Amino acid sequence: MGFSDELLKDSSLSEEMMLEQFERMIAYYQEMDMEAAMAPSSENLLLPTLLVELPDDDEGRPRFMNHSFLPLDTEDAEFSQFLQFYVELPDPIDGIDELTLLRTLNRINQIMPAGHCAMVEARPEFGLPQMVYVRHILGYPLGDYVDQGVFCETLFLVEMSCTLTSTVISGVASGLTIEEAMAKLSEPD
Repeated sequence: MGFSDELLKDSSLSEEMMLEQFERMIAYYQEMDMEAAMAPSSENLLLPTLLVELPDDDEGRPRFMNHSFLPLDTEDAEFSQFLQFYVELPDPIDGIDELTLLRTLNRINQIMPAGHCAMVEARPEFGLPQMVYVRHILGYPLGDYVDQGVFCETLFLVEMSCTLTSTVISGVASGLTIEEAMAKLSEPD
């Protein structure tokens, strides 16, 4: 029994199908001169995952995205498969009080071009502090490969969402009010 078997037992998805999909996506990333690698399911990673090195953010910090498929049962996803785009942002948020952070994320979510942003709690067992993430789900027909154009446009929108979120979070972390940080989005580069 594979590590993903239990999660996929009532799903139309299989680990083999996910890995085939990821192979195609790796080719899409290679055409964009971006690095991507598959991680098969394991004891610590219950579903296969595609790991992607994104361009550094405006501060020169590395960013990474991961893709996985949502293992929905056939009752909830009879005709579709759902691909997750997930990025944890490198912006430090430890100096922002939680209420201000949540209000900031709420304001950002009102203007996000794709997906949403939220806070993930610290994971000390992995040495990870509390962070903000951006997440988007792309649905497309079950059994099909994701269209390259749709995939690339979605990636562009998710990256735009990451940049927007980082700009505002960095502004609030530096002492700006939420309104002042949101106004930075209108400033020319």
